[in-house]
Amino acid sequence: LDAALSAEASNVTSHMTSRVTSVAVHPGFVATNFGHRDRRWLQTMLLVLRPFLARDHRQGALTQVYAATSPELQDRGGLYLDNCAVASAIPLSHSAELQQGLWDASVELTQLPEKLNVGQRTHKLS
Repeated sequence: LDAALSAEASNVTSHMTSRVTSVAVHPGFVATNFGHRDRRWLQTMLLVLRPFLARDHRQGALTQVYAATSPELQDRGGLYLDNCAVASAIPLSHSAELQQGLWDASVELTQLPEKLNVGQRTHKLS
């Protein structure tokens, strides 16, 4: 769903004068303490496999750093990134109806204003 929301954020902000780029980033299986207190069987299995299969926290941050700093991604919003490369998101993420619904829910939950002032221009967000 993050790819769908990223695509809609890119659509909504594409007309703004300042550069706003939204991309969805998959960090991969990263060895962190996230969910370490969860004792269900799947979480237990992941904890056992983590030392053998998971990336360390530095490797897990690489795609996020790439997304934030790569000149190749400038003005290319709405992408899905995995392992420091543009990847294909699930087909559902391309649904315009889903994208709009996620955007509308996000605007409501975050209480964004209807209009956003950027520089000397006002931009409608919906």
